[in-house]
Parts: sequence; C-alpha cells; structure tokens
Amino acid sequence: MSAKPVEFAVFTKPWRTLSLSALGAFVKGLGFDGIELPVRPGYQVTPDAIATDLPKAVRTLAAEGVKITSVAGSTNEATIAACAEAGVPIIRVCLDIPPGRAYLDHEAHIWAEYDQLVPLLERYGVTIGVQNHSGRYIANAMGLRHFLERYNPAQVGAVLDPAQFAIGVGRGLPDAREHAATARAAGPDVVRRCAGAHPVDVDHGDGVVARGDHAARPGGAVAPVDGDLLGWP
Repeated sequence: MSAKPVEFAVFTKPWRTLSLSALGAFVKGLGFDGIELPVRPGYQVTPDAIATDLPKAVRTLAAEGVKITSVAGSTNEATIAACAEAGVPIIRVCLDIPPGRAYLDHEAHIWAEYDQLVPLLERYGVTIGVQNHSGRYIANAMGLRHFLERYNPAQVGAVLDPAQFAIGVGRGLPDAREHAATARAAGPDVVRRCAGAHPVDVDHGDGVVARGDHAARPGGAVAPVDGDLLGWP
C-alpha cells in the first residue's frame, strides 16, 4: 500500500482581514495545499455562523486550489457537526490549565468533558486534535501522551508542534507520535521573529525561552525576547 502524499497547510490567524478568495490565492501562492482556519469572532468564519459559513468557505477556497485541513475552534456539537458537513476532519485545540488550578485536577475535568464528546466525534467522523503549547497548557510530549492514551486518535489525537516542544521543554517526541492526528510546524510569526538569529543545535527542550530572557541578535548583540513568541494558539 502506497503512503499518502504529504500535504502542507498554514494557520491563517495573521490574515483575518483578507476575503476568503484572497486568502486562498495568497496561501496557494506561498506553496501551501491547505489552511487551518480560525473559527473565532472577527475571522472569516465565526462561531455563530459556522453551520452556513464553513461549507461556503470550503467551496470558496477550493476554487483557489486550497483545502481546509483543520479549524481552530470550539469543541461543541455545532462545530463538530459543521466540520462533518463541510468535510473538515480536525478541530485543533490547545488545552490551557487555568491559574490556581492543579494540573492533574484540570486534566481530569477535561477528560470528563471529552469522554462525553467521543460518541459525537465517532458519529460525525471528526477528530479533536490536541496541540502542545508552552506555558500553562499541556506543553510537552509526555503530557500529550498521558492525556491522550485513553482515546482512539480517530476521535482525540495529537497535533505535534515541534517549535512549542522546544519552547515548552518538550522532551521525547516519539512518546506522542503513536497518538498523532497530524503534525504542526512553527507559525509564520515565530519564523519571522526568529529570522536572522544565530542558530544553535540543542537537545529537545534545552532551547527554552522564558518571557524577559535574552536571545542572540546578528552580530552577537542580545535583546529581550518578544513575549509574543509564546502566544500563538
């Protein structure tokens, strides 16, 4: 059996003001096959209109040769049903741990919520993709594995973000790979902000950058790292 060809998609969070047709032409020109579309207030598709607007978005982007490979949005039944209707396979989420809440206590709270969603996901044929993210989130490979090992990745799987593994002390990528629904690379803002810095090879997790720390600039100068590097969900 031949392997499926690799498709490349980009998260379109930075381009909320473009029309869908302009967005499709733009990302196609960048060389991408698809997009992850934010379904959020102020974006091309909003949560309150997802049932009608997501299928329209799929058709508009398809005319430009671009797929919606995933959405970044809610995990309620309306979103799950709209994704099924539109043929969008993955709802990508980052699971934050609220301040003052113990990690394992909140993990159990999310498990209870997701356990109730599994029958819906199975019925609609949609996957929740949980992405690792630095900060007060499920931040690394072992955290993803622990959270996801109770689920079939066809319903709840991992969205692996190698850049966030580096920032979030994400050791042990193979630990999460068996649960993967898809893989995710650094967002364009991270790439833009890091362009020109002197690269250094480090072990997984050793490239940690905390807000207010310093990073090398070209020529050896140092400057505070922009905190926006950590805010990409």
